[in-house]
Amino acid sequence: MTREEIIRPENKVYSRPELLTENVTHYCPGCSHGVVHKIIAELLAEMDLADKTIGVAPVGCAVFAYNYIDVDWIEAAHGRAPAVATAASRLNPDNLVFGQYIKGLQQKRRLWNFLKTANLNDS
Repeated sequence: MTREEIIRPENKVYSRPELLTENVTHYCPGCSHGVVHKIIAELLAEMDLADKTIGVAPVGCAVFAYNYIDVDWIEAAHGRAPAVATAASRLNPDNLVFGQYIKGLQQKRRLWNFLKTANLNDS
């Protein structure tokens, strides 16, 4: 088989999700943030929710998430992403609001805010 016979649209196994931008990420090698971005972008496109999605970028590793997934974003202050996501959800009840909190959110200085937000029982 020649290269041209192999590289054809019907043989394509993977393509970049349409909502994932082509920006090079700043994450450390082996970090899971890029994988999470890919999964989020795939799900939002598959469920046709891109126009109804608001992402909340926390301070920390995911602070530049708005550079990588092409949806509307809000930047939250340090440790306040769950509260900002709750406010965005209440102000925009027809939208999907999500945040990416992989590392450090449950650390002692941010745990209170996370638990307080969870206690509000918002969906």
